Amino acid sequence: VPPGTPIQDVGTHPVPSTGPYMIGHYVPNHEIEFVRNPYFDAWSAAAEPAGVPDRIIWTYGATIPEEVTEVEKGQADWEFDTVPDVAGLIAQYPGQVHVNPLLMFHYAAFNVRTPPFNDLRVRQAFSLAANRSELVADLGGPNAAVPTCQILTPGMPGYRPYCPFTVDPNPDGTWVGPNLALARKLVAESGTKGMRVVLWGHEWDEPLGAFIVSVLRQLGYRASMVIRSDQVLSVVLNQSRDNIQVTDGAWGPADYPAPSDILDFLFRCSSSRLDDPIGTRNGDFFCDPAIDRLMDVADAEDSSDPAAALLTWAKVDREVTDAAPWAPLATLEEDDFMSARVSNYQYNPVFGVLLDQLSVRRN
Repeated sequence: VPPGTPIQDVGTHPVPSTGPYMIGHYVPNHEIEFVRNPYFDAWSAAAEPAGVPDRIIWTYGATIPEEVTEVEKGQADWEFDTVPDVAGLIAQYPGQVHVNPLLMFHYAAFNVRTPPFNDLRVRQAFSLAANRSELVADLGGPNAAVPTCQILTPGMPGYRPYCPFTVDPNPDGTWVGPNLALARKLVAESGTKGMRVVLWGHEWDEPLGAFIVSVLRQLGYRASMVIRSDQVLSVVLNQSRDNIQVTDGAWGPADYPAPSDILDFLFRCSSSRLDDPIGTRNGDFFCDPAIDRLMDVADAEDSSDPAAALLTWAKVDREVTDAAPWAPLATLEEDDFMSARVSNYQYNPVFGVLLDQLSVRRN
């Protein structure tokens, strides 16, 4: 962007930029239209190909059932919101529903400096006890989410399936089911059963928070939940003096699908600063110097030997998963319902469906 570009919202006076489309018109909270940018020159088809449709019109305000009906009738070509019955749509319109894995997962995060989660056995017990299939059902079923036990997600470079927190662990690294008996044994050994635990949950994720509380209660804790806004949580979660025990969350790559984007960013010792909440990126306050050294190796290999780096990042993933500062629970899926007149569907794991590459047959 040009020098001097303000950081705040500039409203309906767009910042000078480039791309195959520009804003044709905008009706606040109702509709935005993109039309071809006559000044755009596709200098690299790999970096930014020319768009296919002449116009892209995005409307707002309809209910999800109304959106589905419009796509069914060919009055709209795609709907952004998550539909409640993906399996039913797939059965009725098998060629029009596309299910893709997101590089995103739901998790519980534990403050490793605060009881009871300063005990590794308790953190591992939670992951063992969590019936991830129940959470998947709450999130919309297997077309909406898939159980997971590890930090890296399918599709992320360095991903190797790994799940030590399941009944009957297997070489495939898949989650089979909860092991509540072993989980309760670990809690008993820790001497923390019956302790009061408060989860601080995000206002947008009450089903996940409720699930985490239910698992804690199964383990014998007096668990409860408080819901706070993102603004409040962004202030208090990284305050070491507040001793927040557990929170819920969803994570996806901030800018680039690389293992360092999460492992380096959130699980290094430097990501948590007890006396500096602003400089703290992860309020679990996890620090393992041995894992830091392994990440140093992976970072160096990223430029010198990328193939070796992927194997090292897989080791880092296992080490962090075993240490359990987070309990990954389910990776998310994206479901795109397209009209029958759409072709050339393309999906990017970071940006989703590429609307500017869709071909739409005229009625």
